[in-house]
Amino acid sequence: MSDTPSSGSEAGAPTVAGKLVIPDMTPMSTAQKNNVEVVSAINTEMSKAIQDIVSGQQATLKQVLDQLQNAVKNDLTAAGYDPSKAPNLSVSLDNLQTVTNCFNEAAQKLTAATTQSDSLLTQSVNKSMAKIEEVATKFSGG
Repeated sequence: MSDTPSSGSEAGAPTVAGKLVIPDMTPMSTAQKNNVEVVSAINTEMSKAIQDIVSGQQATLKQVLDQLQNAVKNDLTAAGYDPSKAPNLSVSLDNLQTVTNCFNEAAQKLTAATTQSDSLLTQSVNKSMAKIEEVATKFSGG
């Protein structure tokens, strides 16, 4: 046996090192990278879902306050009062916008943290796979 790949120069072929065959680590590495990509996709979808929820809540709250404002004005008119004397709910709308912006910022931070975590996880998997290959090569006397 020689110290060259057993199938010529094929990429990914097992390597013969003395009497030991070092298996191709590419499938294992590829599987780990795929796992990281799946985790990343899941986290991205979760972050997007949070942002969608925040947007939906904002729209619903605005609609509810607008309807309340109109209902109060209509009731005042029906009761014979000046509708311009109705309480102004725009302050409440502004406060809700502030809360919604806070939730949106939290969702954006979650997305950024998720992206960073995915990157760190990918780096960790790559380092682990490189170490496994290094140990296998050393163990084989290569």
